[in-house]
Amino acid sequence: MIDDPRDPRRLNGKPKKNPTRAVSVFIVVVVVLVIGTILFKAIREKREFDQ
Repeated sequence: MIDDPRDPRRLNGKPKKNPTRAVSVFIVVVVVLVIGTILFKAIREKREFDQ
């Protein structure tokens, strides 16, 4: 049973990657970029308005 390729605990070969973590990291990065862009534009427009 140790050499069974269907066993998720196998040590040899490449372990199966979890796509859920990659998707969640991608979503977090996109949300942070959107919030950063909105804040940057708001601060820039406030400076232009104040001048």
